[in-house]
Amino acid sequence: TLFTEPILARYLRIYPTRWHGAISLRAAPLIQVCETCIASTVVDVVDKLRRSSSEKPIAGPSECFSCAQLASDYGWTAGVSRQGEWHQMDTGRYQSITGVAIRGYADAQEWIEEFMLSHSRDGKEWTRIREAKSALGFPNNGQAVGIPYGGTVQFTWPGPTSAQGGSFNICWRGALNDGQYLDPASDIISFGTSIGRLFLDGPVGGQTFRCNVGLLCRIVGLAGENLRLGDSLRPLAQCGLPGGSAPVAYAGDEEGTDFDWGFLAAGLEPKSYRLCWCRPWTVEQIAVPWMLPNMTPTTNTTTSTMRAVIEASNDSDLDGGEAVPLCEVGGAFVDAGVLIVVGPRRGLFTCDAGQPCAVTPLEGEELIDGDRLLLARSDALAPSCLS
Repeated sequence: TLFTEPILARYLRIYPTRWHGAISLRAAPLIQVCETCIASTVVDVVDKLRRSSSEKPIAGPSECFSCAQLASDYGWTAGVSRQGEWHQMDTGRYQSITGVAIRGYADAQEWIEEFMLSHSRDGKEWTRIREAKSALGFPNNGQAVGIPYGGTVQFTWPGPTSAQGGSFNICWRGALNDGQYLDPASDIISFGTSIGRLFLDGPVGGQTFRCNVGLLCRIVGLAGENLRLGDSLRPLAQCGLPGGSAPVAYAGDEEGTDFDWGFLAAGLEPKSYRLCWCRPWTVEQIAVPWMLPNMTPTTNTTTSTMRAVIEASNDSDLDGGEAVPLCEVGGAFVDAGVLIVVGPRRGLFTCDAGQPCAVTPLEGEELIDGDRLLLARSDALAPSCLS
């Protein structure tokens, strides 16, 4: 695991939060080679400079449950596999630490899957560390595949991107030697060279909007990165799952924040839906982006190229661009948050003339004290409440 930025500390403490089999690990810190260096090296702290919350009792001389060096033939195993257990390493002095390498127990199917990290200067006061992980929503576990083309290399994620809009660090790793293999837990550590940032156009997640059932539905103020006119939005049970009757609205403003379904959403049942965003694109955009008008490949145009590609897709000079149905139901959508359709569910109710009348139980979404019902005669001349 690489930290988002180097930290100055002497002590590292690992808190496992999820594990396979039992809480077991071998670990070592990654130390920055020098103050001005980008490179880091693994320092396999000796066992006498390690501590832990507990250790599994040994049953014989061939066992060691406190031997947690990365190159150890054993590993640290907690006395009890539960939340709150920890393993601590003393790097010997106050220095720049860039990450930590972690493996499972040497000869058992036991390892940690998720963990938290803290660091300290004196071993008494601790500070939580942010972890570096591959970005969610990019295919192939976030790893782009390099394809040589005309003296340069195009890096492409094999499939649509469902990540939410924002900026991402671009981390590089050289090609592996023939026969070389990195297990998934160690693979992220090998991407240690930062070469820039990628800005991904699209909405941020966690947004909530509401419309009343059976009425016009419009939302204003969708937040995101470089949104624009023509972006699409639709309510689905889950983004990307089939739902052919879902109504679609297109951004009507240049900022891409205003979506009006009108009465298209009037038939939605009162409940919570995922708001699923998509921007139409064409075959040329993904196949060979530098073949678009006025575009040539360079080594430092990742961000501008992605945006220029999208801009070129709307250019009247772009001929032969076959539309790709990724904005159709079942394609790739970005989850922008929730649309809550507020109100009661439809039903048939009966009362007796001359007696008190109660419509109960009336079920729905976000019904509250103070809501009201009004009866309007239903006939051919007035088939609905708005007639």
